Amino acid sequence: MEIDVTDDLERRLQGAKGRSVCKICKRIMLEKALEVHPVIATGDSGMDSIAGAALDVWKREGTPPEFVQIPKKPVVERGGRVIRPLIRIHEDDVERIAEALDLPVRRVGELGDLRRGWREGCPLQHLDPDVRVTRELMDRVWEVNVEALIRARELGVRVAVKWPSMRVFTSPESAAARRRICETVLLRALTEPRGGTTE
Repeated sequence: MEIDVTDDLERRLQGAKGRSVCKICKRIMLEKALEVHPVIATGDSGMDSIAGAALDVWKREGTPPEFVQIPKKPVVERGGRVIRPLIRIHEDDVERIAEALDLPVRRVGELGDLRRGWREGCPLQHLDPDVRVTRELMDRVWEVNVEALIRARELGVRVAVKWPSMRVFTSPESAAARRRICETVLLRALTEPRGGTTE
């Protein structure tokens, strides 16, 4: 079943700061999913940023991290539950489990610039943290990162392009790959306005 969050996401992101994109999107996805299903199991692993918060609640309240309700409000309001069966498992082990069970996992090839949890396949996470989100910026960061990913796959690296600052991150680190990807991004920046304001 597909749940389209596009309209809600665009409406609720307008004017928000880039650093809030994932938090707002995650909340919308949970709200929509809980309208249809009373229990949601996520794929959050021990490498996701939410793991630290879940483990803190475990220490403080004794609730096992698999059953910590974060964010609490939309979950409780809808009478649902969110479980995270993989929250104590390292990402590498999750990949080994998927391989052992012959579960196909399609990697997009994106890179989180801080490498402490990212939404692979969603370029909106790459908006600069202090930029105010607009529809134009959402479109532009998507287009730039799609072009960069195409180039990165050819070069055998993972990539993320922060926008509108145009900072490029690759893994593994490769000055040559970063230079080639920068050429692709710079070409777009020179031909189209970057947009965006910060406060």
